[in-house]
Amino acid sequence: MASEKEREQLRIWAARIIEIYESKDSKFNKLKLAITFTYSSKSITPFLKIAIDYARRHIWSNRSMMTKFGMSGAAIGIVIFGWQGAGIAAFGTAIGVPIFFLTGVGAVFAGILWQELTGQEKS
Repeated sequence: MASEKEREQLRIWAARIIEIYESKDSKFNKLKLAITFTYSSKSITPFLKIAIDYARRHIWSNRSMMTKFGMSGAAIGIVIFGWQGAGIAAFGTAIGVPIFFLTGVGAVFAGILWQELTGQEKS
């Protein structure tokens, strides 16, 4: 978690970035100013701390053990197979699906989607 000093630093950074965005400068000059200010303000580390903490809480910590296993399996499947697809043909029709869906991870994603939409776990 970011300290109060880091949070204040991020507030100053965000206000300056908004000023740069709303200025009348060219897009290239805005980009240059934003990069220069971001680098000089040292605000990347606190931003990443807050973003990673939020992602960990939202994506990982509030999930059931089965969902964590499924997400881990999906990550491993994507690392091993990438986004490679497999063709499935039946009844005169063929479709292509990512390989990691064929390993049973598709059902876990359906469970995660259900949990996100309804706020409760599918039993």
